[in-house]
Amino acid sequence: MEGNFHMDTDTATLCCYDLAALEHRLEDTADWWSIPEDELQEVNAGNCLFLNLGDDGLYKCSGVCRKHRSSRSKECTFIFRLLRATFIWARQMM
Repeated sequence: MEGNFHMDTDTATLCCYDLAALEHRLEDTADWWSIPEDELQEVNAGNCLFLNLGDDGLYKCSGVCRKHRSSRSKECTFIFRLLRATFIWARQMM
């Protein structure tokens, strides 16, 4: 699966995450990610990635999700081309 999307932000931040991995945050406060200890815990666990974009605005993103031949899991790789920089985030999905 491949796709492109546009993202608009007024916080100059892009967050990549796995919904299933953050399910335990469903009943948490709406701004749990703004608490440094909570953000760091999820980043270190590989559940999400926060990118400081430097500016608000509209960004173009693209993503690729492929199933590994040797396993039943999928690895999704998201490639973000932002402000002349490319960020790559890979996440193994069940």
